[in-house]
Amino acid sequence: MKNRSFVQKSKASCRLILLSLAFILPFQLLGQTPAELFQTGITFYNAEKYWDAQQLFQQLHNQPPNNNRLYTASEFMLIKTAYRLGDWEKCQQLANKFLYQHPNSRYAYDVYQILAELALAQEQYSTAFQKYLILLSIANESQLSAIDDALTILANDFIPIDSLNIARNATSNELVKKYLTIRLAERYHLEGDTKQANRELHSLKGTLNPSFLRKCYSSVEAKLQKTAAAPPIYRSNFTTLRSECYHWTENFDWSQIQSDPASPEIRQYHRSNRNRQSQ
Repeated sequence: MKNRSFVQKSKASCRLILLSLAFILPFQLLGQTPAELFQTGITFYNAEKYWDAQQLFQQLHNQPPNNNRLYTASEFMLIKTAYRLGDWEKCQQLANKFLYQHPNSRYAYDVYQILAELALAQEQYSTAFQKYLILLSIANESQLSAIDDALTILANDFIPIDSLNIARNATSNELVKKYLTIRLAERYHLEGDTKQANRELHSLKGTLNPSFLRKCYSSVEAKLQKTAAAPPIYRSNFTTLRSECYHWTENFDWSQIQSDPASPEIRQYHRSNRNRQSQ
């Protein structure tokens, strides 16, 4: 019995030693090159096995950077896995460190995008807006449309007009400056100040490049022309309705709203709207 117990303990000790060596021995002794280990991490990540992927990327990143051509790539993947795991504090720390150390990396755009999405998820709208403006300044033309979608929502509903003006005047990037002028024009239009909206839009002189800017300009210009063509009573009603909507959303207790669209609060809101319309 004693011999059997000794053998079992010896086997357990050997397994523990081998497991420890797996984190110490070079990759070649584990049967995988760094490139193969990185690809295994990518496979785990794509399979949504983020914790397993994180362990492999961390193992790669722990190797000295001088002889590690996957150092930057593994660091970037650590940012992505932290985001997917919901470890937002770690994700933000790694992302800021990455951008400080590798400002010109080919992964910089993706890291800024993660930071922008992270800020949105935490309802930090001003920070998200700043990150998306940085993305706008470094994006290629194929990426501009997606950035525009996020910036338009933020500029129209979450960022004060004064902040839009400050951002426009502070930037030295011509594309960002012209883009913010277009977004300001649309915001003034939404607020009912058509005169200021036209003034902002028509302050843009010369040819707008790239074509992305021309599309943004044409879209807002069409909205202004549609408003100008509408009878005065409709323009007035539109401004009043938007003002009432803002007033209601600012003062309504959203915590009372249930997921059921037939909740008493929703029914009361529609009932009051019908009464107002019948008067």
